[in-house]
Amino acid sequence: MFYLQEGEIIKGIENIRHTLESFISMNGKIESKVDAVIHISDIALVNTEWSFNGTGPDGKVVTITGKATDVLRRQSDDNWRILIDNPWGTNLHMHEV
Repeated sequence: MFYLQEGEIIKGIENIRHTLESFISMNGKIESKVDAVIHISDIALVNTEWSFNGTGPDGKVVTITGKATDVLRRQSDDNWRILIDNPWGTNLHMHEV
C-alpha cells in the first residue's frame, strides 16, 4: 500500500508502479536517512527523512522532501519488504483502509 499526499491510497504492485512512474521518468536521485526504528519480531515501523532531486518534463529541476513512516515485514528469506509506505509521515489526513 502506498499513500499519496492528496490522501489517496494506492494498492497493488502494478498500481503502485504506475503511480511512481512520474518520479522514475525524472531520472532523479533519492536520498533517505533513517531517524528511528521500532522493531518487534518480524514487523518494523521505520521513520525516515528523504529528499528527491530530478528533472521535470519541462527540463526544470524538481526537488521534493518529506518525512516518511513505513511498516515493513521480514520475509522467510530474511529480506524486509514494505507493507505500508507513507512518504508523507504524519503530515496527512487519516483514512480507513
